[in-house]
Amino acid sequence: MSTFGLRRLTAPALALAGLLLAVSAPGPALAKPPVKPGPVTNLAMTLTKPAANWHVSATWTAASNATTYSVVLANATTGAQLAAASVGTTSWSTSVNLDGITSVRLSVTGVNQRPGPTATITQAVIDLSAPDGTYTSSWVDRTGTITQTSLTDDGPIGQVTRTVDWGDGSVAEAWKNGNTISHLYAADGLYRPTVTLKDADGNTRVVVVPPIVPGDKTPPTGTFTTSPAAAWVALTTVAVTQTALSDDFSPAQYVQRWVSWGDGSAVQAWPAGVSLTHVYAAPGSYTPQVVLKDEAGNTGQVAAQGVVVAADTVAPVVKLTLPKKGVADEVASWRKLLGTATDVKGTGAASASVLAVQKRGVNWYFYKATAKTWLKAATKAKAWKRAKAAVATVDAKGAWSVRLSGLKKGTLLLRATSTDRAGNVSKPVPYKAVLTVS
Repeated sequence: MSTFGLRRLTAPALALAGLLLAVSAPGPALAKPPVKPGPVTNLAMTLTKPAANWHVSATWTAASNATTYSVVLANATTGAQLAAASVGTTSWSTSVNLDGITSVRLSVTGVNQRPGPTATITQAVIDLSAPDGTYTSSWVDRTGTITQTSLTDDGPIGQVTRTVDWGDGSVAEAWKNGNTISHLYAADGLYRPTVTLKDADGNTRVVVVPPIVPGDKTPPTGTFTTSPAAAWVALTTVAVTQTALSDDFSPAQYVQRWVSWGDGSAVQAWPAGVSLTHVYAAPGSYTPQVVLKDEAGNTGQVAAQGVVVAADTVAPVVKLTLPKKGVADEVASWRKLLGTATDVKGTGAASASVLAVQKRGVNWYFYKATAKTWLKAATKAKAWKRAKAAVATVDAKGAWSVRLSGLKKGTLLLRATSTDRAGNVSKPVPYKAVLTVS
């Protein structure tokens, strides 16, 4: 066989040999799986109830090789899941509603791609809330009756006990059945019964029942003043003051009060310690009525002193105090304007205002009091239209003053008005001054 033929025969064989060597050669080493986490230890759980929901918190000792922890809170009785989380620390907390649940189970599992052993802890949900109820009272002659209108508790209602203290010194009475219970009082008087509610976990609440007042058929009475006796519409605050209040059984602080102001407005409740006032919207003579109600439900009405309410329809009178003749043409005499405003027959002058325009040569200027500056206008009419008044408060003596900053020589025109406390505005009073001296 020639050398060429040998090569033709050995080349495929060599290729096959190479392929077999490649297949049989060892590949890269596969990564080892993470070490399975060890057990979670020292698992502890705390239950508190700061509000309507419970606060559940847990801690534990770190499990070896764990990177995270799977936490599950469940109803220990039914197995229903209540909360779950994955955390990277050795503590966890949540807020959860546990109403009607008697115990919970917490499970914590260390995880590092795969879970480790699960640690669990079970804890009873202790009832921390006292039962509650609502009650009404009634009486016929000296027989008092309490009626239960509602009863609630976190636990079984059937395990709630009820005990009545009738408020007359008699031995407390167990209320075993039904929604009503009655008691015969030995004498007329005012009695304040209570119902003590206690659940199976010992949580207790004392509920105060509305008073029972056998023999009370007389409404309370009192005396009341009204001030001031004369008032202005929409302005004067009228007050009713209690000077005396009494009842045959109820202490004064337990007598309810309302005021009807006599003008068709809504009756106002008058709580103890509160000053009650009113502003009348229309003129007229009014007599406020005070409605009194004692704890037996007896109601009486007492008239307070009357009040006469008048409407102020008269505008105030405004005047400008003019400079003396010798200096009336000087600019300095008009930079500060002084005046008076009176409202003898009304509510009193509250403010005065002055509009100012000035002709300087052939040009008109208006005073913009808000900016304390004079601005040019095309015409006299436009100057009046664009002027912004200088406003001053009228003092107790009826005096007022305003300043005209930047005033110069020229013909000064003023319009003064005043507004009273009822909102009446006087007619503008015009003034004119020719200023020739700077």
